[in-house]
Amino acid sequence: MGKALKLPIYKLLGGGYRDKVRAYANTLFRPNPRAIGEACKQYVDQGFTAVKSGWGVFGQDRKQHI
Repeated sequence: MGKALKLPIYKLLGGGYRDKVRAYANTLFRPNPRAIGEACKQYVDQGFTAVKSGWGVFGQDRKQHI
């Protein structure tokens, strides 16, 4: 429908509600909490205001410490 009318889909669905979207960094967990903190600091230094961590090695060994 969008191609036929030469309109973006968001206009066909009622229009846009935002003119900007907050971007966040997405990364895998690191081997320990200290490494996760260092990675997060790098993303913040790049200008990100939020960081989401996903699956990885952190938490696989209950004896692992900072």
